[in-house]
Amino acid sequence: MAFDYSEFEAYFRGSREEVLRKQGSYLPFIQQLAIDHDHPVLDLACGRGEWLELLRENGIPAEGVELNHEFAAHCKGNGLIVEEADLFDFFSRAEGKTYMLITGFHIIEHLSFEQQQKFLEKALERLAPGGALLLETPNPENTSVGCCNFYLDPTHVRPLPPLLLQFLTHQAGFSSPYIVRLNRFIVGTPLRLMPESFPYADIFNQLVRLISSQLQQSPDYALIAFNCHTPTDAALSILSKINQEAENYSPKATSSDYQSNLLQQNEFCVLMKERDEDLKKALVKVRHFEDVLLDMKDKLSEATSVQQRTAQQQQQCEERYLSSLMLHERDEKIKMAHEKIQQLEDILFDTNKKLHDATSALQWTNEQLRQREDEYQAALMQLRERERELKSVYKTAAGQFILYYKSVKKKWKKKNNAAREKHEVPHSTDQEVVHDKPIRSKSVEYVYMQLLNARQRNRMKHHNT
Repeated sequence: MAFDYSEFEAYFRGSREEVLRKQGSYLPFIQQLAIDHDHPVLDLACGRGEWLELLRENGIPAEGVELNHEFAAHCKGNGLIVEEADLFDFFSRAEGKTYMLITGFHIIEHLSFEQQQKFLEKALERLAPGGALLLETPNPENTSVGCCNFYLDPTHVRPLPPLLLQFLTHQAGFSSPYIVRLNRFIVGTPLRLMPESFPYADIFNQLVRLISSQLQQSPDYALIAFNCHTPTDAALSILSKINQEAENYSPKATSSDYQSNLLQQNEFCVLMKERDEDLKKALVKVRHFEDVLLDMKDKLSEATSVQQRTAQQQQQCEERYLSSLMLHERDEKIKMAHEKIQQLEDILFDTNKKLHDATSALQWTNEQLRQREDEYQAALMQLRERERELKSVYKTAAGQFILYYKSVKKKWKKKNNAAREKHEVPHSTDQEVVHDKPIRSKSVEYVYMQLLNARQRNRMKHHNT
């Protein structure tokens, strides 16, 4: 895809109003120059034609040269006199025609060094006596421009330091070349120096001067040079006003430049006298303002004292109000505390009552337990007595017989249960059991009954006791 320079310039150069605002600073100089000349102005590489339109609006005849077809057609569509040609071809065809001013805004940096020298020679040939050359170009003294912004345009060849361009014009035959630094408002407000009485002021001021001369330097500058004749006093005055924020770079003074420098010094003296008068008037106003300020200071001190008293009263009122609020809050908290204490007392009374009832129930329970323990001890004594009696009974022959009988009966019952589960008739095989049926003699039953009756009587006897 081809590089579209018209779109590139529309993107980076800015709007028409912004361009006119920047170029409008040259109008007083051009108008002063047109007083002594009836020749037109020639604008090389006129682009979108903003400068030609500004000259036409101020009644200054002008024509332009533009190589870009789209830009040239745009200018012609606005009724401007523009020729679509290369500038060197134009110079070769326009022999004999002269101009009071040749301008070139951001064109010289697009040429090689050899083309720059040739361009300056051709421009000098086309200038009328007393005419001027105005070339505007990016200022490489500004660090951002010299290191970065200059190379945004891929058609730029190399930046031109102001001293180099000034020397080239002087070498080409121009006289009184001036350097005017422009558009410094873009980089912001200049930094202030520190008073010398401050510590390390010399180091700080040195840094400020370095920053101001490099980072805060004007992003653009213009070279204005004349054809042979020394510029008029009015033109020099206008250039001095335009260049009031920058120092004047100039080569070594020559015989032709001595008069212009003398005129500048005289003009400077006149300006200093005017400033002295203005300063005296300003001092009178300052003294008047000092008196007014003293009166205002007294009134301000009175107002400050009144304000302080009012603030103290307000603070006292606020403290009283806060105290009343704190007392009210404290009363509310005390009331709530009393209510909580009453609730706790009620709860404590109920708790004591329940505790008393529980204590009474516990005492009754303990009494019942003691009675049961006594009964248990008595029953235990009876059981132990019965055990001793049974042991004494079982030690006799009858007791041994009873034990034997119980064991035989137990074995027979166990055997009978096992046979019943198997649906069989049990047969005794034990040596202790001789018959198939259990022993049921009358003598044994009689003895057994007598023993049971004796046990029954002993129980009754112990029970009665």
